[in-house]
Amino acid sequence: MMNSVNEQVFASPDYKRSRMAYRMECTFEYFLALLVGDAFLAKLLSAIGLSDGLIGIVSSLVTLAFLFQLVAILVVQRIGNVKRFVILLQAGSHLLFSCLYFIPFFPWALVYKEILVVVCILAAYFGKYLVNSMLYKWGNAFVDPNKRASFSAGKEMISLASGIVMTLILGHVMDAFEAANDLNGGFIFAAVAMMIFNACDVVSMLLMKKSAQEGE
Repeated sequence: MMNSVNEQVFASPDYKRSRMAYRMECTFEYFLALLVGDAFLAKLLSAIGLSDGLIGIVSSLVTLAFLFQLVAILVVQRIGNVKRFVILLQAGSHLLFSCLYFIPFFPWALVYKEILVVVCILAAYFGKYLVNSMLYKWGNAFVDPNKRASFSAGKEMISLASGIVMTLILGHVMDAFEAANDLNGGFIFAAVAMMIFNACDVVSMLLMKKSAQEGE
């Protein structure tokens, strides 16, 4: 009887919508991650004027940023509205990432740009990793525990397949701007693309219902 009830719950329209929205969220989040990945980030930092050594240091900070997830252990139990908290911090983090592409246009001394780059990256990853585990738990709450492996596999396949296409498109566009000696135009394109992906990511999370523990 209990299994039958659980199957009905996971088959409900709200749960189906939430699962689809979670798949969409993961895909758009992956698109955003691509634009602050190694190749794009290195091109941006080089254009700003950072030395190869400093670019390596910044890349190392990105690698170690996952340690920010440890902070989530201290705050996760104190969050009353997980949905609102995750959406605000996730959207804010992605907005900070998109702001990186505007730094080359600032008429500041290089040292101030370097400081701003580091601050933006650390603040963005802090917010992102702070809610990472909360988002994972929230999204998977709508998946039947007996089907989570297949669901996760399908979700990753969608993200990776669409990510390959998106990488080719973004790379081609950035190369076209660079070939036309208009790399700043490429940065504007990247920033606008990130804002669009961020908006889609937010909409996806808004379509997900609150967790059962929050009473929706």
